[in-house]
Amino acid sequence: MFDYTITPYSKKSHRFNEDRCIIGSNYAVVIDVEATVKPFGDFASDGVWFASFIKKNLKKYEEDVLKKLTIISSYALKEYIALGGDENKPLPVASIAVFELESKKIKLSYIGNTEIAILGKDGSLKRMREPYFSNIDEKANQMMRDFKKENKLYDMMPYQVEIEKKVKQKYQDAIKDDMAFIYAPLRQGKFIFKVSYFDPFEIKTIYMYTDGFADAYQVFKIYKDFGAMFKHNINVSKVIFKIIKNTYLDTFCSKYPRYKVVDDISVIKIDVNY
Repeated sequence: MFDYTITPYSKKSHRFNEDRCIIGSNYAVVIDVEATVKPFGDFASDGVWFASFIKKNLKKYEEDVLKKLTIISSYALKEYIALGGDENKPLPVASIAVFELESKKIKLSYIGNTEIAILGKDGSLKRMREPYFSNIDEKANQMMRDFKKENKLYDMMPYQVEIEKKVKQKYQDAIKDDMAFIYAPLRQGKFIFKVSYFDPFEIKTIYMYTDGFADAYQVFKIYKDFGAMFKHNINVSKVIFKIIKNTYLDTFCSKYPRYKVVDDISVIKIDVNY
């Protein structure tokens, strides 16, 4: 027999936070939303609204989280329109990672740019991510670095704004009619979640996290790379603190060129116990 311990981590919550950690009785979900409208009704953005809507509609127990998310999507579109949103304009889009148990197996699913790191009992390390989105983000950050090197600017903000607009458009392009490689409010969305199953007795620890946490190795070089960060048990709170510190010491994106000035951070750590 085995059981598991779920621990959520995030930056201090604020009214602009578009991330969520959701812990059910038999599942866990990490959400990262990209907003398109600010403000949106009583919310700071449609991204904050969408993240809150998803969390509100996932019950404590869900037999099938992916199926429920498809249902929630159509409900969300109705409310989005009722609140003044236009389905024919860019929609708020969400990246999601999900942990569930199915037939005595651990089921891990993701869509968008959320990532999952799996540390095996034997010391092996597996990274689950969608190349389409990771390539978009990495190319955008590289464009920032190249522009900084070529122009030797201190204030990168004007260029950063333009790059972020291009990234947001590429995320919208992941919705093809009702076939979506990212989660969004849609009438009849067919969401392409990547799903894998694992023997729980082969897993030691799982980390599900938003791209803001990946900045520890992709932007701020707190760690050399993915492997250096996750090959051992890490102090998640300490890493989040270091990311926040580096972010606010470099508000002009000069020392650490990046297309997002400040990003939300959410992590769920799952320790598998035997």
